[in-house]
This record gives sequence, C-alpha cells and structure tokens, in this order.
Amino acid sequence: MKKLVKIIILISFPFVRCGEDFLSQQKLDGSTPDVLFNKPEDALAAVAGIYDIFHGGTGEDDFLSKGIYYHANYFSQDIRNQGADEFYALYEVPTGFNIVFGFWRDCYKGVARANATIPKIQEMAEKGIIDGELTNRLIGEAKFLRAIYYYYLAVNFGGVPLILEEQLAGGEMKIPRNTEEETFESIETDLKDAVEVLPWTYGAENVGRATKGAALAYLGQTQMWLANYNPAKWNDAKLSLKQIIDQGVYQLERNYFQIHEPENRNGVESIFEIQHRAEANQSWNREDHLSWMQVLTMPTEAGGWGSHNSTKSLYDSFEEGDLRRRASIIRPGEGHPSPNIDISERTSVKDENGHPINTYGTTAHPWGITGYGVVKYWRLPDVCGGGCAHVAGENNIILMRYAEVLLNYAEVLLMADDNIVGALHIANEIRDRADEFTNTLPDVYGSSKEEAFDIIMTERRHEFAAEMSWWWTLRRAGMQYVLHFIQESHPDVPIARLQANQGLLPIPQKEIDINTNLSQNPGY
Repeated sequence: MKKLVKIIILISFPFVRCGEDFLSQQKLDGSTPDVLFNKPEDALAAVAGIYDIFHGGTGEDDFLSKGIYYHANYFSQDIRNQGADEFYALYEVPTGFNIVFGFWRDCYKGVARANATIPKIQEMAEKGIIDGELTNRLIGEAKFLRAIYYYYLAVNFGGVPLILEEQLAGGEMKIPRNTEEETFESIETDLKDAVEVLPWTYGAENVGRATKGAALAYLGQTQMWLANYNPAKWNDAKLSLKQIIDQGVYQLERNYFQIHEPENRNGVESIFEIQHRAEANQSWNREDHLSWMQVLTMPTEAGGWGSHNSTKSLYDSFEEGDLRRRASIIRPGEGHPSPNIDISERTSVKDENGHPINTYGTTAHPWGITGYGVVKYWRLPDVCGGGCAHVAGENNIILMRYAEVLLNYAEVLLMADDNIVGALHIANEIRDRADEFTNTLPDVYGSSKEEAFDIIMTERRHEFAAEMSWWWTLRRAGMQYVLHFIQESHPDVPIARLQANQGLLPIPQKEIDINTNLSQNPGY
C-alpha cells in the first residue's frame, strides 16, 4: 500500500504574463496557494513553476548539468570527472555530497509544486475560472512532471518516499521509503493519466511543454523498469512505445551531428527538450533559462572548466566510420567537428612548442585527465569559463528523443516476443543513420536473444554517449550486466564498492538526519 501524506506547503511560483511564450516568465517570490489561482494566468504560472526546476540551480545545485548529467554518466565510467568529484570513479560518493543532496531536494521541490498545483487547478475548474480542456491539460502536465521528478529519484536512489498530496508547512515528516517497485508504479499511474489528456503537439508559443509523446516515452521506459518485477510489463511497454511510432509525429534526424546543434532546437527527433533562451543574460549573473553544460564540457586549456571527460575505452568502442563518435567525442590532436568552433585564437591554446592549435591538445601533450573530450554540448563559439561575457550557454538540453523510443521498442520486442529479427531491424535502422554519409557500417545480426540484447546495448552506448540516460539503462539491465560491462570496458576500475552499493546513490545524510525513518542504501 502506498504511503501517502496530506500536508499544505508555502511555495513560490513563477508567473507567466498572458500571451507570452512558455519561457518568457516573471517570478513572484513569496506567494502562497492562498493568494494565487484567481485567473487562468495563475494556473499557467503555477505549472510553469513546476517546469522551472529544470532551469534552477547554480554551482553544486545545478539540476541539469550536475544533478542529471553526472548521474547519467559517471558511474558508467565512460565519462569521468576532472576535479573534486573524482570519487565517482571509485563508486565512493560521500553521503554528505552537496550535489546529491541538492538533486534530491530539487526533485522533491518539483513534486511539492505539482502536489500544490493540482488541487488548486481542480478548484478553479469547479468555480468556472478555467475551462475543462485547459484544466485537463494543465493537470496532465503537472502529473507528467511529478512523474519525471520521481523517475529521476527512482533511477538514482531506488525506492523513495512517495508524497502525492499537498504538505503542511512546519509539519513533522517522518515518511519511510517506498520500494523501488512501488515508486515506479506511482510514476506509471501519473504518466497514464497524463497520456489521456496531453496533446501530441503545441503551437510555437508552448514548445517545450509536456506532450502525449513525452508521456508515452517515459511511460514505456517506466514499464521496462517494472518488468524487472513483473514480466507482463514488457507487453505494456510495447503497447506504449508503439503508439508513438504509429502516430508518426517524430522521426530520426537524417544527420546525427545536427541533433545537438544550437540552431536545431526542438528538431524532428526531440520528444522532451529543456528550453533555454539565447537572449538571456549569459554572464555570472545568468538567468535561469541558460545552462552550464558547455562550459563544464569545454577543456580548461580552451577556457572551459573541463569537468566532463570521455575515456579512451568509449572512443575505441566505436567502429570506424561511425559518425556518432565524431559527433560525441574528440581525441588528442583532433579538431572540433563543428565549423563554428575555432579555438586557435585563444591565447591559452598552444602546442608544446608554443604555436597556436585548433585541436584538442596534441598526441604528445593530451588535455584533461583522459586526453579525450566531449563535444555534444560544446557547440557555441562565444562561451568560456571566465573573462568573457558568455559563461552560460543557450543550448537546449534533450532529455528524451525518438532514437531512445526506437531502441526501447527493439528491446521490448526481444523481451516480450523473442522477436530477434524485429529487434535487430530497428538496431540497424539506428546504425544506418550513423553512417548516412559514409556507408561503412555493416548491418548487425544475432542468432540468440542474448546476442541481440548485447547488440542493442552497444547501440545505446554509442547513440547516447555523454547524454542523459546511459548509466540508468545499464542499471535497469541488472547488476550482473553492469558488473560485466565495467569489467570488460573499464578493467582498471575497482568494483568492490559498486557491488556493495548496487549502483545506487546514497540517500543524503542531511535528509536522514531530518527524517530518521529514512533508511540508507546498501554500501554507504
């Protein structure tokens, strides 16, 4: 039985002026539910405030660049951190680590905003302030977002406390953890509700809001997690994902490199994309609708912060001619694949002889802790880590795209129907796009379910290298698969702590100190 708690919280919502697009928001801090929700704009503003978690945070509290990106990548060891957070390479994340604490708090902040908003919108509908269609859509968006925040909690921490109603400020909350299965079941329920009421598309002024396609994509993925507990969920996932494919709203970008180009915002492959604004303040006093992703990715030698580094193992795992490697990773002495990036004019960028270079270091003197960099989010020519006007960047960040739906569908065909041929047909469709301009990647074949699964996982590793999902895909595949992957791909990495903590993050100690009913994850 789910443990539900009813409380009322004081919460601040960003306001949206009528007629403005989704990102053009004003914030009114210190407001409470008692003084809001008198007109339709208040409901729109409250829901916009639930999305706003994705834009929030600086430093250790950066939700996208650290909270999500770190934990989608570092435990896989394909991407390694340069700096104070190198303990990810040993699976020794401290229980008091502020990035983990901030991520946990931000997710629950999003949950709290959704919980406070849903009943108020229902009251507005009962009073005739907003019509039924808008009511249903906004509640659908709120439930989608609540599900997403719980999804990111579950894939990182396992089971967490489920709070699905309003909370009372000052109330003592000693809520124990639900199981991982219960958490995903709750996510599934919210996403099913969202699917029923969300539209497939919006007009230009609402691009970035949750759609039916986004809800179905996360629903299918959630049901794949639940299949670890109930194999019948493979078929449910198949039905959810097939709705997206059959609808025909999305398609693969013809050129893989274009997926993350700044000018290709909200492209044909994008299903759920966090919106950022080119006209926003990009200095240290940045506005919320910008991202630190580029400056964290850029090497220190080129003026960035150099936090995210690829590994040689990931680079070498790609086949020759696979465009995805060139669009994702850069090796020592290799030039940036984007024609917009020229670092040779930066005074710090020189070779061992003091000559300007336009490459990622040299083979004799590689950059960073690994010599290999990440270029997926390094696409803006004017961003640097200090001493310039552009520290933050306007790149949108894609959290869900059509290629992930297709590879998920390939996996469920395999698991639900033992359909090896159908699953590998999709894998080859993904590979065809990866060599659209070289025609060097052969089709892949497998004679067993195990071989086909390995092929699909390899395609996932290359398709989503340095993006926002790979580690969680590994964890969903089970610890036996995780340990095999780490030992095969990164044999230098000790796995004792990984075996102990089962690939989970620690529950923040600050939360356990407050709520003594919270149990810590194993290995911490």
